[in-house]
Amino acid sequence: MDIGPVLLTVRGAAYHWMDRDQVARDLDQIIQLGGAIVLASGGATGNLEPADWRHVVDEVRTRCLGPERRAVFGTYCNSHARSVCWPCQGRHALWPVGCSDPPGVGRWWARVTGEHGMSQDARAQTSTVDVSVPSVARMYDYYLGGKDNYAVDRAACEELNKVVPSTRVLAVNNRRFLQRVVRWLAREQGIRQFIDHGSGLPTQDNVHQVAQRVNPDSRVVYIDNDPIVLAHGRALLEENQNTAVIQADMRDTDGIMGHPEVERLIDFDQPVAALFVSVLHCIPDADDPAGLIRRVADRLAPGSFLVVCQLVSEDQATRDFVTEFMRVSTQGQWGRVRTAAELAAFLEGLDVVEPGLVEVSTWKPDGDVGPKQRTMEWIEYGGVARKQ
Repeated sequence: MDIGPVLLTVRGAAYHWMDRDQVARDLDQIIQLGGAIVLASGGATGNLEPADWRHVVDEVRTRCLGPERRAVFGTYCNSHARSVCWPCQGRHALWPVGCSDPPGVGRWWARVTGEHGMSQDARAQTSTVDVSVPSVARMYDYYLGGKDNYAVDRAACEELNKVVPSTRVLAVNNRRFLQRVVRWLAREQGIRQFIDHGSGLPTQDNVHQVAQRVNPDSRVVYIDNDPIVLAHGRALLEENQNTAVIQADMRDTDGIMGHPEVERLIDFDQPVAALFVSVLHCIPDADDPAGLIRRVADRLAPGSFLVVCQLVSEDQATRDFVTEFMRVSTQGQWGRVRTAAELAAFLEGLDVVEPGLVEVSTWKPDGDVGPKQRTMEWIEYGGVARKQ
């Protein structure tokens, strides 16, 4: 039996007397019957005590986003509630919807579940989320001050900070590098097509926003293997026909370039910017990250660019600790912290543009001066290469 999607409406008054154990049992029963749960908040939710709201959110997240769960999660608030309901401002939502436009909500619901129920594609993707294991994308979100992470991600970050305390600053500077390089490619080099490998969770000034600010016709495809990234991305991009997000392994070049959304948006006869920003350290040597760069470069037209950076350290002890810590923490979803020379070898045969391969906060810095790393036990290192 498959009961299809279930919209769980949370009304503030009801949860003043809710039986929390019963809530848990109801959620489990819905999931066992194949239901997809969407958490919604109505106008009365402003009456909810913050502790009660957090309980409901955590209960749904834990039970609906664990292994083998076929469920989706989001929040909805109407225009009246938006001004008074702090939980409904998108901070907890995978599909945040805040509007008084019923057709808008309908489009969102159809996009998430499929026209008559949760799509098989969505079921397969959401079932792979495991909130008991740290995710690189969610750890990065935490370092950037985001809200789309779990206790397990935050705990891993705090352990990492004990040995590499510069990591938060490094993450912020890496994000600013991404924004600068996309702006430079769009404005100075006329690039109108971007493929962002290992894009991570959306935050402020994502690739499509930066590029489309320069030229609204810019086309962007985001690629990530984390189903939570897919969920956030689809919500963010629902009304943007020039942008798509696909769930794929960034090592699968043929599968990515043959994906219908990539074929719809990217013309490989024209220059493309392929972004590998702070992701190559997630690829083990056995999977040949240098070969990945060569495969992608071979598929791009002359005049295309590759943006490549990763975590590097010249200290063997730091490289060994972080590599092993992340490999164990993420249950193998990690590669290796490398040296600057190893990264440079990935770009052999390509023309690295000025200022070359550098610590990323020094790559064409602008007036938006980022924070300074107080310690340099590791850095984000990379640059931009052009295909002739």
